[in-house]
Amino acid sequence: MKNLKKNLKNYRFSMLKKTFLVIFIFQSYHAFNQLKKTDLSVQELTLENSVLSYYNGLYPRTLSGLKWTQNNSISYRNDSTLFIQNPTSSSPKKKYALSYFDKLYPGITKTPYFNTISSNYISFFKDNKFI
Repeated sequence: MKNLKKNLKNYRFSMLKKTFLVIFIFQSYHAFNQLKKTDLSVQELTLENSVLSYYNGLYPRTLSGLKWTQNNSISYRNDSTLFIQNPTSSSPKKKYALSYFDKLYPGITKTPYFNTISSNYISFFKDNKFI
């Protein structure tokens, strides 16, 4: 009986050693392959490259009048159009042209900068008062 317990204990210990050895080999192999991949794709970014890249077109697009709406969308102006879209989508959900605002508020010559935008109302400042 003692011999059986001893053999079982040795068997478990040897299986544990083999398992750790296999895990160690797998992780070493995986880490080595990751190092090889990163060495090929690493490029040094210098201060000169980063500053000159701005002038070569690597800068974010400017959005005029960018605002968060009260229903968690974003709104921005482009020329004479107001766009409202979800932050995760690439195309606008709603577009309002200058003609839309001119029908509601005669005499508007350009799309106004909005103070508050929600699904129910839009407020902006015109002629020293909120509309």
